[in-house]
Amino acid sequence: MLFRVCQHVSNAHRTIARVGQLSLGLAMFLSGPHLLWAWQQEVKTDLEPAIAVTAVPLGTAPTETHPTPNATLPPVKTDSGADLESTANEQQQAILRHGLQIAPIAVTITDVRVSTFQDIAPGTTNADELSTKLGQPQQTTTRNDKSVHIFQVGPFPRVEFLLDQDMVIEIAIHLSAPTPAKVIAEQLDIARFIPAAQFDAGGEAVGTIYPERGVRFEFTNGSIDQVERIVLQPIEASPFVDRAEQNDKFDYRLQLADLRYARRLEPANTKAIWLESILLQQMGKYAQSLALSRQAVEITKDPEFGLTYAESLLANEQYQQAIDQARLIAADQDLPPLLRARAEIVLGNATASSPLRNFERAIEHHLLAIRLASQLETNPEISLRREALRILVQAHLACALDVARGNWQRKSDVAPKWLASAREISVRFLQKTHGSPLIELQIHATTLAVAAELDGLLDPTTSLQQMSGRCQTVLNQFDDALHKQQIQWQLAAALFNAARAARSRGNLAQAREWGERATVLFQLGGEHRDPTPARQYLQAKAHYLVGTLYAIPENKHLPATRWYEQAVQQFPKTLPQSASHEIGVHGERLVSMGISFWAIGDPQRALALTESGMAQMEQAVQNGFLPPTAMAVAYRNLAAMHRELGNADMATTFTSKAEQAR
Repeated sequence: MLFRVCQHVSNAHRTIARVGQLSLGLAMFLSGPHLLWAWQQEVKTDLEPAIAVTAVPLGTAPTETHPTPNATLPPVKTDSGADLESTANEQQQAILRHGLQIAPIAVTITDVRVSTFQDIAPGTTNADELSTKLGQPQQTTTRNDKSVHIFQVGPFPRVEFLLDQDMVIEIAIHLSAPTPAKVIAEQLDIARFIPAAQFDAGGEAVGTIYPERGVRFEFTNGSIDQVERIVLQPIEASPFVDRAEQNDKFDYRLQLADLRYARRLEPANTKAIWLESILLQQMGKYAQSLALSRQAVEITKDPEFGLTYAESLLANEQYQQAIDQARLIAADQDLPPLLRARAEIVLGNATASSPLRNFERAIEHHLLAIRLASQLETNPEISLRREALRILVQAHLACALDVARGNWQRKSDVAPKWLASAREISVRFLQKTHGSPLIELQIHATTLAVAAELDGLLDPTTSLQQMSGRCQTVLNQFDDALHKQQIQWQLAAALFNAARAARSRGNLAQAREWGERATVLFQLGGEHRDPTPARQYLQAKAHYLVGTLYAIPENKHLPATRWYEQAVQQFPKTLPQSASHEIGVHGERLVSMGISFWAIGDPQRALALTESGMAQMEQAVQNGFLPPTAMAVAYRNLAAMHRELGNADMATTFTSKAEQAR
């Protein structure tokens, strides 16, 4: 008889309205044959690989079902009924995947051309050519030590040509009367492009710029529609960067296209490098994100770039390097409190996730983050107040996880209080500062992670329903497939944690349903994420969990082994650093899977898994993660297997080891 191991659970883009009629003068000089494009430049396809994606809409969380009682698992033979059920489940999973997929989409920047006025192109026309075309200026002046030649051209009362070293670098066309921006954009055939907003030092919109054409509209005072000047400039990187930064539609494809085009124009543009690093980290492209964040820091010693570098190191599980980098920022008293608060969060998260798992030290860092951010939660500047409240929510959620994962007294009472405080702060963040509603996803996801750690003391149903509903709202609201994949991945992790909590509460049927949904969304949402050990381990654990929910309560070993097979394929050869403490638990998983393979008549597979699990459990005993008595089950199972296979000597050896481990 085989024994099952008892596992040890241990600034936003602003919309610029454009309506009205076009002035006659502009129509005469900037339309038809009078509007010339000097050159066209397209993105090279080998600059950066285009990302093809699959987006998946999500349903709501399933309703609660009655729990299936746990049962002792003897070695049994599977029957045809179990095989039919397994086949039906596989077909259902395939239908679900097929129904959620859409065609791949890729985005690049094309049709980029500098605009000209009367055949004069900024960046290519020199002073002599300007004189040849327009004659002598009516007036000359200087601006920032650069020469300005001023003309009256046709109906335009003033056209300024800014020169630098005898080269025209900017053309400013003053209109005879303010004109609606929308009409000008349509007349110039640039309305199909998305403009980037231009702001003054106080954050007020003063114009827009069309990066693909180098055309800037400058508004009259107090207006976000009426244009008084049109400025032509060379094609530059900064407008593409501005547009990417202002994108509030979470259109990752367009943001990547803008940032990569900006880097093509200006390879050392650190802001473009930095923003792409952040974007790639959100997409789970951790290796590329780390390389870019390191590059940004090497070019410019900006503490904001340094903090992103620390976050990238943390995402890549380079814990000590992340701690060292974040500590430099947190300890610098001259830096803004909110930047230091964010650094303290990185320090706390790295300390909690590293192999040492020092939750006492982690919560100290998170409390320091709360103290620093609290200084600005009532600041009159709304942007600072918004950022302070966002950090406070994150720090409170981190404290909840520190308590749930650590060895604390009354943690089942304390962790929910941290969650409640985070929810209360998020209300102020949303209602008082118009913060992003996506913060609710962080709250629901952390609540479910806490529920999974508290051994079933918290019911995950409500939080999962809210998480699923919010995810569906986001997927309906935004179109970008890469962003949808990020949301799907977050929901997959939430479903997995909900399944863990439901299993601990005895709701086994519900746990299995949530677990199966998690595996589908992990596959689809992780299509373009880096295949890191952490990602592989998480997906494998979800498949393993579903397998146990077939094997243990119902003795359905054939469907269980099909889930186990996927788990074994996905488990990394070496556990991620963040899970190094789970080596014993992982060994127990392998021993447990061996039972089901033995039950379906695959003794060699069963023996190999059990031996592998035994080796990992022995290592865990040496490292202090498991007590020596935990080895008894693995040894007894190996003794029984070898006895059945006719290996009497091996059976005797493992029987003796099992007796010694008792």
